[in-house]
Amino acid sequence: MASLKCSVNNLDTKVVIWRKISDGNVLSVGTYMMVGDGSYSISHRDSRNEWNLVIKNVQLYHAGLYECQISTKEVISKNITLNVIDPPSAKKDIHISGPPYVERGDPIKLVCNATGVDHPPDDVDWFLNGNKIIGNTKDKIFITKFRTASTRTLHSELEVKHSRMEDSGTYICRSSDLAITSHHLTVLNANSNAEKRGTLGGDHGGIIPDGTSASQNSAKTIHHHSQTEQFICLLIAIVNLFQKVVH
Repeated sequence: MASLKCSVNNLDTKVVIWRKISDGNVLSVGTYMMVGDGSYSISHRDSRNEWNLVIKNVQLYHAGLYECQISTKEVISKNITLNVIDPPSAKKDIHISGPPYVERGDPIKLVCNATGVDHPPDDVDWFLNGNKIIGNTKDKIFITKFRTASTRTLHSELEVKHSRMEDSGTYICRSSDLAITSHHLTVLNANSNAEKRGTLGGDHGGIIPDGTSASQNSAKTIHHHSQTEQFICLLIAIVNLFQKVVH
């Protein structure tokens, strides 16, 4: 609605005339409307000497130059320009925000914002891998919702207090007006992050490339040295025996 203001003091027997100059049409004389367009009317208040032109359900064709004039021989008037902006067409929208990864045991928090055309959607539903999610305190799954009328948006938060491996998958948010969106989330197993070491672990018996522990390798080396020393002693004994036989 648009209200074009026009205040006149000491009007006496004169009347106020509204015209749309850009069209050349007389819209009103006093409170009497001269056009059949029901969107125009006069709001008159004696206490404030107001003769305002009111336009309901403003459309683009209402834009133009208007004149509030007093019915006198001398031209006494006031011009008012009405600009009408065509707002962008409203459309429904929906999206999910949240992390793509969480560590097992950490909480999961996803937010779905669903916007309607004329008003917020009545409701939204959550799904995981095609199965509807029902909030419950037993599994520590909580779903909260609230509306923002000014943006025509319904906000919903899905919270899982302690994530499990089976919480991985595709989460879907669907509004009651059938707008739908999805978000993929993966729960990471912290135990899978252990690094395999490819070098000898010093005194702590690390892993060597062939998969044998350092302690096992040291035992093999000592055993090998013991066998070598026994062989050398046996060889010396044979040589000494041979020398005695010769002499």
